[in-house]
Amino acid sequence: MKKLREDYLDFLEEYYLKANDSALKAQDKEQESDENLILLDDLKLKTKEGLLEGAESQIESLNLEEKEEVWEMDFNSKEISFRFVCLVLACMFVALLLFIPKVYICNNIYYVSRNLIQLQAQLDSLNEENKYIKKQLEDIKFKNLTYELNF
Repeated sequence: MKKLREDYLDFLEEYYLKANDSALKAQDKEQESDENLILLDDLKLKTKEGLLEGAESQIESLNLEEKEEVWEMDFNSKEISFRFVCLVLACMFVALLLFIPKVYICNNIYYVSRNLIQLQAQLDSLNEENKYIKKQLEDIKFKNLTYELNF
């Protein structure tokens, strides 16, 4: 019993060491990838070397007035102008005008084709029934002729 506990403890120890090794390797890889990337304006990711070159060219291209305008901009305002709302509503209205007839026509085509398929199936069954009745009629005529010839 004691040997079983020792084996179990050895197994758990090996498992724990392997888990720690794999976790450390994953963290090392993550840190390496994080070291190679720097976040720029919440949109662009560049390596450190590309960032330095791009930043220098951007700083040189902006003059003092442009820098002040950028600092004075209010990015937190969440106002939507009335003109923009009207424009969006007009676009939605035009889209409805274009797509409602299309949907109506597609639905009508679907239902008409469904009716046509049903009528075609009825026609096929009636044609088969007609053939069967004609065959029965021929059989009756033949029996009638043979019956008359016997008398």
